[in-house]
Formats: sequence, C-alpha cells, structure tokens
Amino acid sequence: MRPGPDAPLPVVGELFAGRYRVEALLGRGGMGSVYRVHDRELDERIALKLLDAASTSGSSVERFRREVRLARRVTHHNVARTYDLGEHGGLHFLTMELVEGSNLRDWLRKFRPNPARVVELAGQIAAGLGSAHAAGIIHRDLKPSNVLLDLSGGPQTRGASAMRVALTDFGVARMSAEQTVGGGGRGMLGTPAYMAPEQVAGEETTPATDLYALGLMIFEMLAGRLPFSGDNAVALALARLREEPVALDEEAIPGAMRPLLARTLARDPGQRYVDALAFLAELDGLRGELGAPGARTLTESERRVDIEADTGLATEMATGAPLGTVGPGEEPRSGPESRTGIGADSGTGSDTGSGTGSVELRSRAGAPTTTSRRMFGTSSSLGLGRRGKPLAVLPFRYRGPADSAYLVDAMLEELTDLLSQTRGLEVSSAGATRRFGELDERDPRTLGRELGVALIVDGTVQLVGSLDAQRSQGPGDRGPRLRVSARVLDVEGGFQLWSDRFDGEFADVFEIQDKLCKRIAEALRVELEIIGDDVPDDLEAIESYMRARSAKLLWRLRGPDGAIALYKQTLARAPRFKAALAGLAFASMRGWFLPEGDVDADYDWPRECAEAVAMAMEWAPDHAETRVAAAALAIQNADLRGGALHLREALRIAPTCALAHEYLGRLLIEGPKPARGVAHLEQALQLDPELEWCKGDLARYKALRGDLDGYQRLVDELSASSDRYRMPTALMQLRVGAWTGDRSRIEWARDQSDPTSWDNAERVAHTLAQTLLADYDIAAIEGFYNVAMGQSSNTRAQTYFTQIIAEQCAYHGDLERALHYLEVAAELLLTDALWLDNCPLFEALRGGQLGDEAAQRFATLRQKTRRRADAVLTP
Repeated sequence: MRPGPDAPLPVVGELFAGRYRVEALLGRGGMGSVYRVHDRELDERIALKLLDAASTSGSSVERFRREVRLARRVTHHNVARTYDLGEHGGLHFLTMELVEGSNLRDWLRKFRPNPARVVELAGQIAAGLGSAHAAGIIHRDLKPSNVLLDLSGGPQTRGASAMRVALTDFGVARMSAEQTVGGGGRGMLGTPAYMAPEQVAGEETTPATDLYALGLMIFEMLAGRLPFSGDNAVALALARLREEPVALDEEAIPGAMRPLLARTLARDPGQRYVDALAFLAELDGLRGELGAPGARTLTESERRVDIEADTGLATEMATGAPLGTVGPGEEPRSGPESRTGIGADSGTGSDTGSGTGSVELRSRAGAPTTTSRRMFGTSSSLGLGRRGKPLAVLPFRYRGPADSAYLVDAMLEELTDLLSQTRGLEVSSAGATRRFGELDERDPRTLGRELGVALIVDGTVQLVGSLDAQRSQGPGDRGPRLRVSARVLDVEGGFQLWSDRFDGEFADVFEIQDKLCKRIAEALRVELEIIGDDVPDDLEAIESYMRARSAKLLWRLRGPDGAIALYKQTLARAPRFKAALAGLAFASMRGWFLPEGDVDADYDWPRECAEAVAMAMEWAPDHAETRVAAAALAIQNADLRGGALHLREALRIAPTCALAHEYLGRLLIEGPKPARGVAHLEQALQLDPELEWCKGDLARYKALRGDLDGYQRLVDELSASSDRYRMPTALMQLRVGAWTGDRSRIEWARDQSDPTSWDNAERVAHTLAQTLLADYDIAAIEGFYNVAMGQSSNTRAQTYFTQIIAEQCAYHGDLERALHYLEVAAELLLTDALWLDNCPLFEALRGGQLGDEAAQRFATLRQKTRRRADAVLTP
C-alpha cells in the first residue's frame, strides 16, 4: 500500500500502529522523522523512525529495509540496537533503542575532553566499529552527530565516570562484499567533512575508511577543530586530496598519540590500521600514559566559536548535528535531551537525510594532450564580494632557448586579457605582475599580499627544440615541441586549486594558449557563479546542493538520492539560492529525457519542468545553466528559435559555458550549417573534457557523411576513456551497423549489453541488436516501441525512439512502414535534417523509388523537419 503525499504523520499523544504511544518529535530530515515513543507491549521507551509519505518510492523503502538488515547484523554494547521494521497505513517505520543523553557533536559544544577521556571515547567507538567490521559492514558515515553518548554509562563501560558510546545511522553503510555490485564503491557517500580521501575520490571503501573518520574525530576532540580548512563541507573534503597530511605537532596533541594519529590519518588507506581491532590494540597501550579521564567546561567565548563555525559551516542544522534543533515550522522539543539510535542528520546520506549524493573525481583527458588536472574546489578564501574576486596572472617560468623567451610575455598578456572578461573576477594588469617574472621562489601568500589578490595563476612554458634548427630543416620535419603547465593557487591557504597541462607542436602555440585561457576561465566561472550568489549559511542546504551538483554530473537524476530530489531539499531550506534554482531546472530537463521507471512513474514531468524553469528564469536568469534549461524546455515545446536564443544568451552571459556550446552544437550539427555545430561541439570538449559524448555527436556526423574511419577513431576513443559511455556507444554502433549493413558492428553492440541488467540502456541496446540480427519480426519491433513510448512523456525522447524504429523497418526492407514512422517522428519533434538527408537506409525514399505518393509524403515530412532545423539559425 502506497500512501498519498498528504498521509498524516503521528501527533503527540496518538497511538501509532496500535502499539506505540507518541511522546515527542525528536527530529526531522529530508525523508523521514524520528519520534520518542512508548512501546505498550514491552512497556519501554524506544525510538521510532518514520519514512515520510513523499519518500515511499521503491528505492527509498529498500534503503530503509537495508538499514535495518545491516544494523541488526551488529550486536554490540557500543552500537545502538535496531529492533524491527513495520508498516502502518502505508507508512514505513523502524524501531530502535532510545539513547538518553546527547551526541558527541552537542557534547563538544559544551566540553573539551582531556586526552585520557578522548582515548576512552575513541576506544568505545573503535569497539563498535570492530563489531561492524567483523560482520563485514563498513559504516562510511562516521561523524560526531552519529556517535551517541549515554551519560548513565553502563556496566560494560570502562571507568566509573565513563559515558557509554553508541554508534548509529547505518543508512549509507555497505557490506564489504558489495563493493563491486552496481557501481561498486564509486561515488562520494557520507558527510564530506569527515570523509576519507578515497571516499572523496569515489574509490573503494574499506574498514580503513571508517578509521580515517575516527582519526579526524580524535583530532577534533583534542584540538577543538578539524585538521583541514575550507568554507564549506565539500571544501573540507577536497582539501584532504590536495593538502599534505595534517601536522600533528601542535600542543593540543600529546606526543604519545601522534604516531597513532599519523597512521590513522594517512592519505593512503593501505598505510592505516587494517581494521578497528588493530587500531584498538594500539590505543589500549596509551591508557596508562595519559592520566585520569576528564573534561573541562568551555567558556562562553569558546562555545561561540563552534568547531563547524570555524570552518565556515553553519552550526545549527535543522535536523543535523543535534536532533534537538528544530526546523522551519516545527515546535521546539522540551524535556531532557534524548537521542535516538538513528541520527536525523540530513548530511549523512541516510533515509532521514538529504540523500546520498555521489562525487566522482577523475582525471580529464585534454586537448591536444592533458596529462594532469585537479578539480577546482572552494577554498577558505573564496568568499566573493560584490565587486568580484581579485586575481593576478604571474609571468610563467620559461624553459628553453633564450631566443623564444618572448612566449612568456605573450602568454601573460593573453591570459590577463581573457580572464579580465570573466564575470566575478578582478584581474590585475600584466604590468603589475611582470616584475615577478625573475623570481625563483614564488610563495603565493607573500605575492598575494603584495598584489592584494586572493587567487594567483602561475605556470611554466617549456620549449624543446630550436626554431633556428627547424628553419634549416625540410618542411616535413617535426618542429620544436611546446609544453604549457598552468595552475590556480589559493593565496590564503597557499595550496593548489586547479592544474592542467597542454602539449603540442610550436605551430600550435596560439591554439594551446587559447585553450588554456578558456579552460582556466571556465573552471573559475563555475565556482565563482556559485560563490557570487547569496550562498546560504545553512550546512544542510550547502551539503545537499553539493551532492545534487555531483549527482547531476554523473547523470544520477531521479529517485530520492538523485539530483532533482537533492536540489529540492536545498531549496526547501534556501528558496532563493540561485545556483540551486538553475541546477534544478537543468537537472529536471535532463531527467525528463530519460525513460521513466517505478521510482518516479507518478512524477508529473511536464509540470515539474515548467515550474523549475520558470522559477530559475524569475530568480536566476543571469545563470548560464538557467538559460540552457530554458532552451531545452523551449525546444521540447517545438520552439527551436526560442531555444537557440536562450543558448546564445547563455553564451553571452558566460562565453566559456561548455554546456551551452554542447547543446547549441548538437542543434546546429543536425541542420543546414553542420560545420558550425562541429565547431561548438569541439569547443565544448575543449572547455570541459568530461563532456565526452560530444565525441559521440561528432562520430555520428562523420558516419552520416561517409567518413567511417573518422567515425571509428572517435568510437575507439570513447570506448577507451570511460565505461560511462559504453551503452550510448553500443546504441550508436548498432545504428551505424544498420546504416552500412555491417553486422559485425551490430553483433559488437549486442555483446556489450546484458538483457538481464538493471540498466535500462543495456536492455534497450540488446533488444534492438537482436531485432536487427534476427528475421524481420514487426510485432517484436513495435512491441518494444510501444513500451519505450509509454516510458517517457518527453517529446524529444519519443522522437528518438521513433527514428530508431524507422531505421529498423528500413533495414529489413519494409520501406512503407519506415515512411510511416518517419511521418510520426516529424509530427513529434524531428529536427535532424542531417540524418534524414544522409542516412543510407532511406536512399530509396529520397529517390522516389516507392512511387509518387510516397515521394510526396517524404518531401512533406522533410520540409517540416528542415523548417524546424532552420529555425535554430533565425536571429
């Protein structure tokens, strides 16, 4: 039974499910609420966690069940007990131990433990983790708000004055054996501020991942702060990828604990303790060296400087750090502090939270050749005033023949000019920085203070070979090679935010210079567009926004953990956050194109997309992403001219917006000016090498123009670069195989796909390959078509499926039926004049070989398609 969105939640005093008397609402997250209830059958107070009616999709309920299954596998004094899973009136709930007391985050706001107390607490945390690890479970979201403190202690708790620790919230926990299932350990799962480097990088998680989080908490308990800095949680997470391991020599860290902390916080998980029990064995050896456990009460001034506030994060999360904090529209909780065994921390990725986002950090393949790159992340100094972020470009270091050193001056001028045109930056003149060209030591903090800037662009230019030698050689001989490396440095922190490298012939110097300038400008633009808004001070809003942004980049758009849901959670807390409004509009339009599944079969895509775009256009019209989303909606409504105008406005706002170049290129390559489309797609790929499907569009263009060698080169590049495009490439291969009569391409596509896969694209590719390779079976082909059309309300997606069915019929020689489906596509939203004019399967239709009536029908649909395609060019 699935409840309606307005299903009533329990109220205080109500008897829920005939058994649980509701006593208090303890907290509420993005997907659930936690109550203190009295179990009448057992005469015991427990915690009841309820999945909200709006979150009862299949995947949400399955995650709810998963949380219970995993938590029940761990039975230990230092793990909060989970009792049961139930359903009442269509609402899913679980029951678990009620821990009377506080959580570690709240407690640290009031007290500073001495080293002996830290060892005692860390020992209990490690013991609980050890039990989970022994059961094959990795927590993956360990943090102070998920460590509950029972102030009454207990008979199994060491020390007469000790507090009992109870670990909670296994919402993003995972069995070790599941690391390779459904994407393995890929993706950023957990709370960014407490993530291990391998989590931030989207790599496999192990018990050592939990130990890294424990090491951060130990450092925090001793020093009163986290060992990394950044003005939001994601900046904290990224810092551990680019900063050296933390220094442990400060006074607050006892010498006896430094070796243990250094090993626990090692960047390489292989250098950490193998599991919690190994860590605990070494920790136990410290107990006699640190005296008696204790804690001092923080002064008022110390309390005001909260640990999370020190890093630029909001300290009062509506359902985050303390469950006792209330959200908008909620009543404050009275009575003694209570903590459930489920933390309602919306930054956790748990069911009551903002959902699990995923960040995947990968190197990018550049052009001509990019061999090194770091993600540009927000640093502690990236706060942006209304006037813009001050930046300076230093003269690049030069290595090569003296007669070519002028390259440095030319590049300084070019970079300065281009970056000066980037919205949100104030760039120092080339004259102001030229004097630093002879410096060997370039400390960014020193130079930044002298220049009065927050960011510095620095780099090297290396020329291998002599121009004079080249002049004496023949015209076919290779010239000198040029390598340009660039980086963006944060003045306040002194660390590197972004880097890239370009290789090429000396003759390519202007092309390399142009690409370098645009790549830096785009990397800065994306971040500055966000920071330039009125960014909310709400940690939950910031974290859900960053998760949404990451999920969107990975095309994880739908469901409770998808970008759309996460953007909505952000906007529920920060309704006028422009970057989130623009992101929701874009993710909604992208999500609408995908076939629908059970997770959101009831979602009203036309209405939701129209509302998201309208809100973004009202409050964030100056964001390039808003304009790209508005373009997609206009085109979906058959207004191609309006869509093209939005894309051109996006490029006026941000000339380096890769998404706008990609979309405009995709439209133009289908119309009467395909060369312009090619140029935009190549530009998009240069600006953002992760937009690799631009290669798919370019490959398809080459195939339709008869350049199969060029097509195959791009297909090979796509196949070698990432598994992400395996199925889109397979779909393209089977289509090109049908166009050219090459069964080997179709067989390759079939062999790449699994008909039993959870991935809808794999099932589609396999079905289409089979219907091409088998004898003509129109019932099977049209059966697939009817299912595909029923799974999407998006007109462009429906047009795509109709094009494929027309190809299938033509491949099997049924040109009359192929013509029918071409007419259906034209009635929908066919804009692909390039395909219609060049696809070999329709040669007989273009040549009028089916008679005058068929020729007239084809001419009519071609004219309609051409008129749409031409609209893109209309000013």
